[in-house]
Amino acid sequence: MDESKIISAIKGREISKDEIYRILSVQNNAEKKEIDDKINILIEGGIIYSHLGKLSLLKDRGMYLAKVVSKYNNYVLFSTVPDKEEIKISGKECDSYLIGDLLYLKAFSSTIYHAVDYLRQVTTLKGTYSYNRNGKAVLMVKGFTNCGKNIYVTDVEEGLHPELGDYILCDILSITKTLIQVKAKEILVKKDDVGYDISKIIISNDAPIIFSKEAIKEAEKIEDKITSEDKEGRTDYTGELVFTIDGDDSKDFDDAVSIKRELNGYLLRVHIADVTHYMRNNTALDKDAYERGTSLYVADRVVPMLPFELSDGICSLNPGKERLTLTCTMIIDAKGNIFSPKVERSFIISKGRLTYNKVNALFRGEECDYPEEIKKSLLIMKEASTLIRKRRERQGAMSLQSVELKFKVDENGIPYQVDKQISKEAEKMIEDFMIACNCSVAKLLKENDIPVLYRVHDNPPSDKIIAFKDFIRKIDPQLRNSFPKSDNITASSLNEFLNKITDDNLKYAINTMMLRAMAKARYSPEEIGHFGLAEEEYCHFTSPIRRYPDDIIHRLVKRYLLDKNNFSFSQLKNELKRVGEYLTDCEIRGDVIERTVDDLESCKYLQDKIGQVYHGRISSLQLRGMFVQTDIGIEGFLMYHCMHGNIYKLDEKKMQVKGKYEGGDHPVYHLGDEIDVCVINVDSEKILIDFSTPEFYKKHLEGKSDRQIKQIIKDGSRNERRADVRSTLPRKTFKREKEKKESLYEIVTDRYGFSKEVKKKRPTIKRKGRSSR
Repeated sequence: MDESKIISAIKGREISKDEIYRILSVQNNAEKKEIDDKINILIEGGIIYSHLGKLSLLKDRGMYLAKVVSKYNNYVLFSTVPDKEEIKISGKECDSYLIGDLLYLKAFSSTIYHAVDYLRQVTTLKGTYSYNRNGKAVLMVKGFTNCGKNIYVTDVEEGLHPELGDYILCDILSITKTLIQVKAKEILVKKDDVGYDISKIIISNDAPIIFSKEAIKEAEKIEDKITSEDKEGRTDYTGELVFTIDGDDSKDFDDAVSIKRELNGYLLRVHIADVTHYMRNNTALDKDAYERGTSLYVADRVVPMLPFELSDGICSLNPGKERLTLTCTMIIDAKGNIFSPKVERSFIISKGRLTYNKVNALFRGEECDYPEEIKKSLLIMKEASTLIRKRRERQGAMSLQSVELKFKVDENGIPYQVDKQISKEAEKMIEDFMIACNCSVAKLLKENDIPVLYRVHDNPPSDKIIAFKDFIRKIDPQLRNSFPKSDNITASSLNEFLNKITDDNLKYAINTMMLRAMAKARYSPEEIGHFGLAEEEYCHFTSPIRRYPDDIIHRLVKRYLLDKNNFSFSQLKNELKRVGEYLTDCEIRGDVIERTVDDLESCKYLQDKIGQVYHGRISSLQLRGMFVQTDIGIEGFLMYHCMHGNIYKLDEKKMQVKGKYEGGDHPVYHLGDEIDVCVINVDSEKILIDFSTPEFYKKHLEGKSDRQIKQIIKDGSRNERRADVRSTLPRKTFKREKEKKESLYEIVTDRYGFSKEVKKKRPTIKRKGRSSR
């Protein structure tokens, strides 16, 4: 049953399910169940309102479904479903709302909203088990710092013995204006577990770590080898030279490649693990994978989307093993254009597990122990990928640079090495092939009138472009003249603008701010293109082991492109819209977790490096200080009052940090400038890293206790610092102050002939016979 038919049946009415069955001519229980399921989906999606057995459209009632995302003392912030618009509600009614609650809001004016009903209340809280100063058990919950509520653990499940620092799950017993009472129900992570802090970050963001028992049972039942029955109807590519190329520490391999020269071009095949052959629709495995949405890569750990038996076993294209695949074959011409794409069921045997490092060494002309046939194939692949990349660059694909960190940790989970992940030729080559494959699959589905779950990337939002232009004007007014016009902003025009900048520091600054101006990529069945890649049709198809959207595309390909099953276009598109929004949220959640863990690992890495100096670049300017990204990729905060040689302040009009006094070591700093910084404070609990300039550290912090350092960071040791500045700057710097001083003071001589400086007397003013000072 198409959702649009249900919506049409309800529009303008307040009716029961039975009336809907009658309007839609439902004949049997199976059709009733289908409609009930669709209605529940539309209720959760913020389309239908259900009250006292009657259904109506929220739009007809002027209502919104919204989720509490932030809570403060006297107000809460909501995010509407599905549009994600922000709504603020203040007053006493907010006392009982908790982060995660789903409520119906109604607009009573253009700016005033009130909640009229609940869809679902939060019934549990997750947090750290602790004690307050009175010795009472409390729960420390993320997001509740500013809401003015104390959370007391007043009861504990029988047999449960939480200890200080454990991360636990609690049932909510009662809520008042200032107090929430909870009952400890389950210990999620023990304080002394290895990786406790990472697990806590993952769980606090509502991402699952443990698979359900049903999913594990299903995974264990799957055969670890390919049967003859599995091969039926599949093309045999086991005789081709197929191999994988991944990082040194990769364990799951979901893509393999093979290539041949053909006429004036190349025949490229990209072989992708056929995960959905094993992860059948609506099974426990499928439901667990959908709940995760994506694998998480945190520090040295992977929280996989699929159990080990699939992710590292039967689905992984391990060398020397027969594996089921979906193969995309493409013809590449001398200009990098792609023709005649075809997708088919297949099976392969990977002839090698290649690594980026070794392939890059081969491309640099160094010795490599790979067999000659693999070396020749790699060099052909390099030729083809170069052509593909040049064609994409001509189309205007963006080439902005971002930094990813890779940590190596010891057996206790403490990082001992951090590396910046930089894409070299081998990484770019595989990326070129995967993009080509993803685009080809999306085009094939579109050409066959099959809805696609695209990976879309909107044009930069107009407000962000305006802010970006303003930033350019502030740092270099002349540069704004070469910025593309508002009606002609394309990936190509932004690339051209960036490439015209010759100053490395300025280019870094512009690159950083341009990244922040970009829209976020998302999943949607609407065909709006991918701005960053400069592609009209693009989907995710090549990573089904670690991304659920890829598995959706696999199912679309197999069911409707290969097997030619019938479907309702509008119904399928509506389903893709809903799952696209959900999977976008899952991806955002994963990004937040991975960034937070990177910040945590950065803190742990620098924990024992107080006083160590790093070179870096200014990556952001704030009112209180500047963020500096070091050469090792770790970012920290440098407060202006922890800088030597001057008294610094942000000049927002010119987007620069300027010293109060002329002269000195460095009177002006800009975004992108290089600077040396010294680690002065690391807080792994709050995930904070503080820097100072090396000279400031030596003068004010070296040899001080942690407590003294934190106090100086807090108040800046302003009096001592001003004295230091005055002693190091030329006397002429204080000419203006001296002139000011001479206007307030005068030199007088006492009766013994000694001169001294005293405040000038204010003149006497006579008014109506009285004198007044």
